[in-house]
Amino acid sequence: MTLPKDHYYQGEVIKAALAFSNSSTAPYHLWIGTYDRSGRIPDIGFCAVDAAGQPVSDPLAWYFLMGGIGGGLGNSKDLGDWDITLPANQWLRFDKPGVYTIYAWSNRVQKGANEMGRSRTEPVTLVSDKTQITIEPLSPEKEKEIIETSRTAVAAGGDLAAPAVAQLRYLGTPASRTELLALLGDQRVAFDAMMGLCASPDPGQEAPKILAAVSEGKVPLPQAVDLYSRLKTHDLIASFDPTKMAPQDAQQWGQKLMTAMTQARNEITAAALKASGGKGEGYIEVLMTKFQQNNRDPTIRADLVQHQLELSDKQAEGLLSSWDYVGGEEFLPLARKMAAAPAYNMAALKALAKSKPDEAQALLVADAKLPKSNYFTHRYGSISMHRLQIMPTPIPELDAVLREKLASGVEVDVTLFYIDEYGTADLLPDVAQLYQKHEGKWACEVQKFALQYLMRCDPKGGAEALSRAVQSRASTGCYKNVIEKSSPSVGMKPRFLSWLRRWTIPMTRWRWARSRCSAFMPIPATSTRPWPR
Repeated sequence: MTLPKDHYYQGEVIKAALAFSNSSTAPYHLWIGTYDRSGRIPDIGFCAVDAAGQPVSDPLAWYFLMGGIGGGLGNSKDLGDWDITLPANQWLRFDKPGVYTIYAWSNRVQKGANEMGRSRTEPVTLVSDKTQITIEPLSPEKEKEIIETSRTAVAAGGDLAAPAVAQLRYLGTPASRTELLALLGDQRVAFDAMMGLCASPDPGQEAPKILAAVSEGKVPLPQAVDLYSRLKTHDLIASFDPTKMAPQDAQQWGQKLMTAMTQARNEITAAALKASGGKGEGYIEVLMTKFQQNNRDPTIRADLVQHQLELSDKQAEGLLSSWDYVGGEEFLPLARKMAAAPAYNMAALKALAKSKPDEAQALLVADAKLPKSNYFTHRYGSISMHRLQIMPTPIPELDAVLREKLASGVEVDVTLFYIDEYGTADLLPDVAQLYQKHEGKWACEVQKFALQYLMRCDPKGGAEALSRAVQSRASTGCYKNVIEKSSPSVGMKPRFLSWLRRWTIPMTRWRWARSRCSAFMPIPATSTRPWPR
């Protein structure tokens, strides 16, 4: 662990550089992600003690005691050398000046080499060297300077806004928390603002301030409701100690906490309802918040249905994206509105496709014929977002447009996706000719769509192309999904099954693949993986 200096004022950001290396002959690997959706990386942390040996407080220990949605993007790699820089303030709050000893810990490194499909192995707990730092008092002038500078940076926006709010978050003074409270409604920086309030020396004292801000219409309800319920129940959350509780006591604690959090949500929702006067954006926020908390309540549902066309695009997106769980025929007016011009919302088109496939299909075909399509584009990021599950397929009316788009060479991956989903066999000569020209040159994702279409419309030729593709990228496992989705010809099945075995797919998929291929390659039943790790 390396720090840029050894003297800091209270609340100053402490950027700690951590270097991981493996100089042994034994193999180790680690995940190289740099963030976690929970708000704090769980497998790296910092500890510190003062001159008397007393531990420094972890300001968010109580918050993460509740758990939540975690995980982050990032690959794993064999450990040679790897480094990461993190603000130690996420784990440490220095409440008074003095001399402190600080160190980092991690259980991110795991034994063994990095292998695709390999489940988590035994972690290795590592501790860094210890470093001594001095925390100096924060002067009123310095505090005022930081707050004013941060306020200016946030107002200007741009790349400086996030670091400015992070500085306010770690400053940890009453004045800085007042600034953070006002920023809860700013989506760019709301999370850091929330974490700064949760890291208060007495989080429960922040709850009345949030309730007052919502009552005065200064903070939107969606950004406040969960935060308020956590802060209001801080003392109860912090009292949880599974090492000292019998199972029945832990269960009673959980029930008590659930009741208290529900009461807190109801309290702040009622305050927001009163502030809205039963109309406008504030009222819609109240309806959406109630719906998110209990979407099956007939009264709540009826109220939102009545006002569904008043939802903002973001609110509509949230509802439509969860159609399988909260949608229904009564929300079709919203789906129709958002699927058509000018919104052209993919979540709305998907929702419409599930309830009214003929309408969704007509919209898709009409959009495809426009000079500039709204759905046949990278606008929605991941191509998997385009999967509509419109039945029946294929859609012959799309063939002419898809042929033209394929010939243009623009966004070929999106076009091949739609051909795979909805193209008829009439497109086979066009796809086959283009595939022959680019075979082995496309990225796996692009080639995958072409292979799936070829397997559907020309099983023999598609199986031969798939076999070549598999062999050319044997180490990556790129095409295992193609094998699982398609139905290879009889002569090819044993070969494909051997690739599935090499790629160590999960047991459920292995059993599925074996059931499809067992007639051609008898395999003894086993309760464990039938291939070595």
